[in-house]
Amino acid sequence: MLKKFAAAAMHLLFFAGVVAIGAYWAVRIFTPAPTAAPPPLPPPPLRDPDAAAASRMFGKVEVAQVVVAANIQALGAFAAGKDSSAVLAVDGKPPRVYLVGQEVVPGTRLASIGSDVIVLDSPGGRQEVRLPPGPACH
Repeated sequence: MLKKFAAAAMHLLFFAGVVAIGAYWAVRIFTPAPTAAPPPLPPPPLRDPDAAAASRMFGKVEVAQVVVAANIQALGAFAAGKDSSAVLAVDGKPPRVYLVGQEVVPGTRLASIGSDVIVLDSPGGRQEVRLPPGPACH
């Protein structure tokens, strides 16, 4: 009986070896070839620390300085209620179209547009800028 048990154990051991070898080669054959890893991303560019942001982070509260444009010229306007717009030249820069409510310069917004004047709203108060006279119609 011991002889039969030893023979069965030996067959089981060889069978386990064959299964292990077959599993090893199956994994080797059916596993796809490794691909090259993508190149690493470049590090983000270094920036100078923002002193104002750092001071706010630690509790320092600063009053924002109001930047007032020295020269705002109105070149034209389109009055259509809330969809009104104006063509403005700010400090000698090329003219741009601004919508009502849009910021013209930091702290100054286009408040409203009338028939011959546009109104700018800033922390220092309201400022009116006259529109150039329109063409004379005959």
